[in-house]
Amino acid sequence: MPARRAHGTRNTLAPGVDDEVPKACAEWGTGETSEGPDPEYLTVQFPELTIGGPPGAFAARNQDTAFLRALPPTTIEKLILLPLPPDAEDRAYMARVYSRFPQGELKETQDGEWSFAVAPIKDLEYLFAHL
Repeated sequence: MPARRAHGTRNTLAPGVDDEVPKACAEWGTGETSEGPDPEYLTVQFPELTIGGPPGAFAARNQDTAFLRALPPTTIEKLILLPLPPDAEDRAYMARVYSRFPQGELKETQDGEWSFAVAPIKDLEYLFAHL
């Protein structure tokens, strides 16, 4: 599947973004970083990428972006698939993403033209085979 645009992310080729996991990222989920308490969410960009080694994914938390090869320990319980603009091309793309999950695993909710899907956090394995 082709990579889709992510809104509000910095240039992934910018200096400082590499496959090293910064200390703050390594401690995500512990609440012990100097940046303050962990927010209640972790943003992970789909699909997995291979950059200089094993596959991983870009993730953001507390205004810190890192390329992760494993997910940090977390108490997060739900996975939420955020929608793309409600046009035919993006709906077709999201249908392909949804098809990765077992039938009935995703629970959809609608807000106007926007459709969100929710699943247990364990279901990340259907999107990220290597994390």
